[in-house]
Formats: sequence, structure tokens, C-alpha cells
Amino acid sequence: MLAQLFSGIACCLYAWRLFPFLKPERGMFQCDREIAKQILIYGVPTGFQMSIISISDMTLQAVVNTYGTAMIVAYGVCTKVEGLGFQIADAIGSALGTFAGQNVGAKQFDRVRKGVTSAYVMNIVCYGIFCPIVFFTADKIMRQFTGNTDAICYGTEYMKMFSLFFIAGGVLVIYHNILRASGDIPVTLLMGLSEVVTRIGCAMLLPKWFGHFGLWLVSPFTWVCAALVGAVRYYSGAWQKKAEKMLLHREEVL
Repeated sequence: MLAQLFSGIACCLYAWRLFPFLKPERGMFQCDREIAKQILIYGVPTGFQMSIISISDMTLQAVVNTYGTAMIVAYGVCTKVEGLGFQIADAIGSALGTFAGQNVGAKQFDRVRKGVTSAYVMNIVCYGIFCPIVFFTADKIMRQFTGNTDAICYGTEYMKMFSLFFIAGGVLVIYHNILRASGDIPVTLLMGLSEVVTRIGCAMLLPKWFGHFGLWLVSPFTWVCAALVGAVRYYSGAWQKKAEKMLLHREEVL
């Protein structure tokens, strides 16, 4: 908590120095209802989506806990490495979301598509480096955190499995950000629900069929299924039509 507090203060000071107009003034505390409405339209569904995904993660954790201490240790280490890997996807996705939002507002949809293509390439390059490193050093990574032989074995299996599918997770984040930035919020919610259903369903069924190895398939299956939902929507072009209607409506209101 202290680390986040200090980093938050440092970020504010840096931002105010770089962009003086961001410094709070009295007049800035007046709420613009229309802007607040737009923030809630985009923010509440996103917050809800992340909440339900967290619930599905807890369900998977509950299943993992039934396999004993060694499995819990292995899963804990692997989720940290997985989280580190997703920093790449989140960074690319956030940049794409900002880029896409600006260009959707300017009706430059061709530039949005070029941005998505560039994001694909960046994911391939970054995970083309990250994933092989994780795959071939999984055993050594586990040994840095535990000396438990069973935990090392479990963790090595899981790292090698998710490193093969990480690119699907990166593509999933791309679709989340491009669709959210273009105003296609219901579909991003649908993607979130598909993640929840797939993760909980796989967490319940796959271990019964494949034993503990089925646990390692849960996240990869979840990423692929949710990414397919986003891919269908993106390549259908429906997000663009919806954005065009939204922009036309705003112009008529103004």
C-alpha cells in the first residue's frame, strides 16, 4: 500500500511538471454531467468485467488448493510469471486503445486497422522473445522460489504450457482495447463473460479428464475462446458501423 501511495504521488508530481495544465484549480472541480456520463458508460462495464474475471480466477485457485501445498506453491509462482508476461500485452493494448480512440473520433478507421496490425506485430516480436525464455528456463525459474521437487515439477509443466499460448492472451488484450476504444462496450462484456464461463467450466471439467495437467489447460483455453469472440466482432466490421452511428448521433446533438 505504501509503495502504491508513494508511486502515485510521484506520478502526480511528474505529470504536473510535464503538463502544468493538469494541476488542480478551483474551477476544475465543477462536474460536467455529459463527460461524467461518458466516463460511467465506459468505466462501469469495464470494472464489472474485471470483477467477474477475478471471481473466475478465484474459482480456479480454489480447485488448485485441493491438490495440496506443492501445487499451491507452483501455481503461485507461475501466476507471477504469467502476470509479468501480461505486462507486455497490457502496455501494447493500452497504447492501442488510446491510438484507436483518437482515430475513431477522427473517423480515420484505416489508421485504426493499421494500429491493430502493428499491435499484432509487436505481440509476435515481444512474445517471440519472452515465451522461449520462459519455456527453456522454467525449471530454473521455479528453483529460484522453492526447493520442493513436486512444486518445481508442477511449475515447470505449467510455465511451458502457458508460454506456448501467451500470444493468444496478447491478441485477446488487443481486441479488448480496440473494441472498448471504439465504443463497442457490450461485446467487451461478452468477451469477459466468455472468459468467466470458459475458466470456471474448464476448471471443473478438465481436471476430471486429465488430472492435474487439466489445470494447466484452463488459462490457454480461456484466452483462445475469448480472443475468438473478439476476432469475430473485429473482422465483421460491426464495431466500425456502430462507431460511425455513434459519431453521427453526436454531431446531430451538437
